[in-house]
Amino acid sequence: GSTGMLEDRGRFCDFFLNSVPNLDPAKRDVAMVAGACLWIRRDLWFELGGFPTWFGSTAEDLFLCCAARLRGMRVQVVDGPGFFHLIGHSLGGSAVGDRVLVTSKSRRFRSERNKIAVMVACYPAACLLLALPLLVASLLFEGLALSLMQNDSSIFSDIYWRALVCAWAERKRMLEMRRKRSVAMRSFFSVFVWIPYKLRMLWRYGIPQIK
Repeated sequence: GSTGMLEDRGRFCDFFLNSVPNLDPAKRDVAMVAGACLWIRRDLWFELGGFPTWFGSTAEDLFLCCAARLRGMRVQVVDGPGFFHLIGHSLGGSAVGDRVLVTSKSRRFRSERNKIAVMVACYPAACLLLALPLLVASLLFEGLALSLMQNDSSIFSDIYWRALVCAWAERKRMLEMRRKRSVAMRSFFSVFVWIPYKLRMLWRYGIPQIK
């Protein structure tokens, strides 16, 4: 990050697929690693389908890691030097400045739409029946709340409503991405945390600035 502090050693996920930084060097198994730090065998890349091109950006690394873990593979952090990386800088957001979260409407839209796609593609059917309605309800509530607090209706329409409409339009493609599960549900969710990460960020940084 811009502060020079360690951003993560891989990431866990919450139930809504928001990534949660891992800073514990003793924890090597994670839910995902950022695409900038991802190493994967060439044959496995093609076997899993690589990054979904229609994602554009954001959460394509999440999909690939979830798809691998569904096959019973482990996503792990290896020891070694890191590097400087301004997360989301080229995409216009996902940064912390002056203790305030800053993001852009376009990045937030892609993030919400693509996390829906990963959920549909990777969550076990029984879990998806619970998780997807909760995710939709949380996005509607979040979008309306942010729009009211910032007196900007475009936050709801350009991010949250647009993400849900686009996800519905892409439902066939999302279902075609579904991967067979060869691991127990408990194993798949073993690197998840159960406190929604957005609530932690809200408590720590307050209402995000959306450009």
